[in-house]
Amino acid sequence: MKPGITPAAPWFADVTTELGLNFTHDPGPVDGKYFMPQINGSGAALFDCDNDGRLDIYLLQCGGADSKSTSALFRQMPDGKFQDISQTSGLDINGLNLGVAIGDVNNDGWSDVLVTQYLGVKLFLNQGKGVFGEATAQAGLKNPHWGASASFVDYDRDGWLDLVVANYLEFD
Repeated sequence: MKPGITPAAPWFADVTTELGLNFTHDPGPVDGKYFMPQINGSGAALFDCDNDGRLDIYLLQCGGADSKSTSALFRQMPDGKFQDISQTSGLDINGLNLGVAIGDVNNDGWSDVLVTQYLGVKLFLNQGKGVFGEATAQAGLKNPHWGASASFVDYDRDGWLDLVVANYLEFD
């Protein structure tokens, strides 16, 4: 800072705790030996999980299958604060979760969630009011690769969302 110059006021303030967003990302083991999929971080999604017109927040964990840390879903309340509804949502999963895609895959008017993982994907259908049920097997989804990201798009314009999964590298 040059002498005689007053610093500008900060543009942003950290209000995560004040708003109820209590989440600590678990990158996995702390012994200094990371499993390759854990170095990439993990995803987040802003979407309306309960059709109340407010954006809710879904944050993924990447601690591994043995981690007690689970992904978290925060519902935005009318006052702008967030309520952790993870344990009742069905989205409180652990594992090497990397990416998340949101789309209404069954055309019922509710946003559904797809999570990409190391050695798999998981599809969760919205059952209403922020409650999700896993439908991976029912949908016939199999991805034995390192799913890094995904997107829903109506590729063939038939009125049903199609799924594109981007896999990372071949890892053994």
